Amino acid sequence: MSTATRSTFNVLFLGETQSGKSTLIEHLKKYANPNYAVNKENIGDSIFSLTKNVIHAEIKTNSPAYFISKANSEQRVDYGEFIKEEEPEDYEDELNERRKYHLVREEPVDAPIVTFNLIDTPGLNDTSLFDESNIAIIFKALEDIEYINLIVITVANNPFTEGLRDALQAYVDLLPEFNSNIVFVHTKIDYAKLHPNDTLFADALLEKKHLLGSLMGRHSVPHLLIDNNIGTRQVVRDCMTQNTLRNLLGMAKLNQPIPLRTMRMNKTEKMRVADEILKDKYEAIIAKREDALESKDKLQKEFLGRINSTKAQIAEKEESLKNLTAFLAINDNETLELLHEELYQQDFSILNLIEGSKPMYYPGKQRANAPNFIHHELDHIDTRSQNIKVLQQEGGKSFKFWAVRFRRRKRQNGLYHVKIYIHRKKKFAREISEKRTAQTVCKGQLEDHKADLEEFERIHHDQEVELKELLDELKLNRYLLSRVNSVQLESTVFHKLVKADAYVRDIRQSALNVEAFYIANRDDLENKASASTYVVPLAINTSENLVDSSKEVETPDGSVAEFNLIVSEVASAACLATKMENTSINDLKEA
Repeated sequence: MSTATRSTFNVLFLGETQSGKSTLIEHLKKYANPNYAVNKENIGDSIFSLTKNVIHAEIKTNSPAYFISKANSEQRVDYGEFIKEEEPEDYEDELNERRKYHLVREEPVDAPIVTFNLIDTPGLNDTSLFDESNIAIIFKALEDIEYINLIVITVANNPFTEGLRDALQAYVDLLPEFNSNIVFVHTKIDYAKLHPNDTLFADALLEKKHLLGSLMGRHSVPHLLIDNNIGTRQVVRDCMTQNTLRNLLGMAKLNQPIPLRTMRMNKTEKMRVADEILKDKYEAIIAKREDALESKDKLQKEFLGRINSTKAQIAEKEESLKNLTAFLAINDNETLELLHEELYQQDFSILNLIEGSKPMYYPGKQRANAPNFIHHELDHIDTRSQNIKVLQQEGGKSFKFWAVRFRRRKRQNGLYHVKIYIHRKKKFAREISEKRTAQTVCKGQLEDHKADLEEFERIHHDQEVELKELLDELKLNRYLLSRVNSVQLESTVFHKLVKADAYVRDIRQSALNVEAFYIANRDDLENKASASTYVVPLAINTSENLVDSSKEVETPDGSVAEFNLIVSEVASAACLATKMENTSINDLKEA
């Protein structure tokens, strides 16, 4: 379903504790329904987060616009003109005016009413919950959601914290597909700071935007500014806030939805640490069992060696074939891939006068004279504009370039937002061709290895029971080793692991729970039964377990290893991440 015909949009809100997520959602409720009575109990006013669980709120709106007029008059006032006041104090006086102006709500003509599902989450650095709990809460709440249209990351007007930086970085690593649908909303902004003379605020904001862009891997991520005060009765400030909220919902409607069911997720840091420990365990068991096979007689060793080698080759080819098939499934289709995003937004600026014009190009300014600058035609372009007059437009869908020149109609709320996409099968055409060739070769080699294995096992059908047990254990540990060696997880497996709280414990118990999960669900995972029910039984300590259950896992300084799982935003999501404090992989392996 295209964004033009979709009637429900899912918006995920992420941010630090007390960064204004819940307040922003209250803003949106009142924007959609002016008669809505703000629930102040949903808004925190201390260091403690009021959002302990994921909360869904639904609003319906046709995205009305707001403007101001003079009191007792229908004459509209362009509050963008206030920015021309030479003195910041005069500009602030206009913003704080209560009686001079009147706020007017303008319903759009023939605009359909659509539904926005607003998903509020606990703070990334929640002051009263372990971050592991936040992760489980968020993923459980997203189970019934098929897609995310927009991920809103709230950033308070405070110094950029190391915790937020680490959380965002972990989210980018975990859910890279969320990156294309993110918007940063800077909250608790005093609109008086937007005056051109306040260079200190402008410089600080620019630096923060640069840091956020570096974390996201692109500096084209949109940013919005909003005051968190609700119902100030300061007409100009309220009008600015309402139009910012309209802009935010417009981004949700513009974006291509991110499907949650088919995503493959990178493992978190804590998952990788647990897997590294399990990897050492499985490799040691495999080596030990292989040594035991060597004790058999010469004939047994000959055939067992062939069987062992062939099974390893089969496992290797199956893993390669799985990765090749997964690559083709993900990329050999007409799913739209974001190539370029650009946002022009000039609010209340005396620069770049109405008479001037603004150009946008893709892939570059030289594109007009270089028709073969990129290899494939563009497949989809989404644009959104406000108070903009397009002077000239070239290229676009079915062309290899896109260019536009426009100008603002007036100083207030000049906006032009474009997102350019290409089908994945075009973007990765060369890689797809190579992968298909490699897939054919791999299938042939796999069939050869299976035929060899069948012959070896036929000859060795009378092997001893002990030998069979050794081979079964080798197969089990190779399967487990293949799971922990994988850097990604299917979204269904990832969700079930988090839902079962497999990692919400110390590293020793987490590793044992993960092992128990993979063993209990071995048939389903090997058969890729996505609809199966997964269970996590309690791990039982045996002689082969990771560590002695009577011992503590300690760091070199003697403290028990601790982990803080920090939720970052995407994803839409929802985004999930972990951060390990005071304990390295080598420390845990030594313990």
